[in-house]
Amino acid sequence: MLEFVRRWLVYLLIPLGAVLLILPVSTQRMGTVYRDALFLQVVPGGDSAPDVPEALWVQFPQLRAAARTTLHPPWNGLGVDSSAPVRHRSVDLEDWKRFQEALGQVSEPIRFSFEDQVLVATTAPAEDTELVEVPHLRPASRSAGGVLLALGLVLVFGLYRKPGDGIQVGPSRAMAVWDIVVVVVTGFFAWWLVDTVFVRALGTASEWNEPFSEGMSVFWMGLALPVIALIAAGTSAQVVWIDGQGIRLKGLWGVRQVGWAELSGLSVSEIHAPRSVSGTPAARKATQLLVIEGRETTLRVMDPPLVSTKNAILDALTNHAPEEWREKIRETGQHWKSVL
Repeated sequence: MLEFVRRWLVYLLIPLGAVLLILPVSTQRMGTVYRDALFLQVVPGGDSAPDVPEALWVQFPQLRAAARTTLHPPWNGLGVDSSAPVRHRSVDLEDWKRFQEALGQVSEPIRFSFEDQVLVATTAPAEDTELVEVPHLRPASRSAGGVLLALGLVLVFGLYRKPGDGIQVGPSRAMAVWDIVVVVVTGFFAWWLVDTVFVRALGTASEWNEPFSEGMSVFWMGLALPVIALIAAGTSAQVVWIDGQGIRLKGLWGVRQVGWAELSGLSVSEIHAPRSVSGTPAARKATQLLVIEGRETTLRVMDPPLVSTKNAILDALTNHAPEEWREKIRETGQHWKSVL
C-alpha cells in the first residue's frame, strides 16, 4: 500500500511542481490603477486662445483627432453632458508635453483654439482597469513549485527495486517508461488545474478559459490519477515465484501462495473501459489478469507491460505444473497474450 501512495505522490508532485516552477501560469487579475491622462474640455463662449499652427497639427495627428472628438463627440444626442472634460487614452503624454512646449505654454491648464472653439487641456490622474500582479503570488508559486518538484524527485528513488530470483511482473525499465509517460501527460492536466484554482480562488485571468479544461483537470487529477497509480504500483510490486511446490505471488497486500495440489482453476479476467465507436458506446479491453484459483486462495497476476514477462511466467508454469494442467496453461496463455 505504501508503494501505491508513493507512486501516486510522484505522479502528483512532479507535474504540479514543474507547472508552478517552469510553465507560464497567470498570476495577474483585473485591478484598478491610476495614471496621468489628458483631458480636453470645450469652453463655451470662452475668451480667445492662441491658434495652433497647421504644421503642429500635422506633427501631432493624435492630438488633432482628440480635439475633433472633444468638439464632435460620438455620444451627442445620447443625453451625455458634452461640456464635461473628455479623457483621451490614445494621446501619448510625451507627445502632449512636446505639443505644450511648442505652444509656449508651460503651466496647465493649456488653452488653445480649434475650429473657432476654445479648448482647455489638463493632465490629471485617472482610474484604469487592467491586469495587475496578485501580490507575492508569482514568487510564492515558483517557490512552491520548486519544493513540490524536489519532493517528487526524492520519492522516485527506491521505486525501482530488483525482485531477487522471482519474475517481476512490471520490470523496472518498463515501469520507468510508463511513469515518464504518465508524468508528462499529467503535466497538461496539472497546468489546467493550477489555472482553475488560481482563477476560482484568486480571480486571476485564465490562460485557458474553457469549461472543458476545468472539468478534465479535476477528473484526471482527482479520479483517474489515483487509479492509474494503483494499477502501476500493483504491477510494479508483483513478483511471481513458480517451482515444484506451487505458485507464490507477492503484491501490494503481502505474499499468497497456491500449491499444485490446491490448484482448481486457471483463467483470464478482462477489464474493459468504455469508448465510443461511430457515436455508439462500446467496450474496449483495457487490461487482463491471469487468475490462478486455489481451494482457499485466488492469485491475480497483473497484465505485464512486456510480452517477454508473460512468456517467462507461462514457461515457468508449463515447466513446473503437473501434466494434467499443461494443456490448460497453454490455452489460457494464448488468451492472456492476445491483444484483442
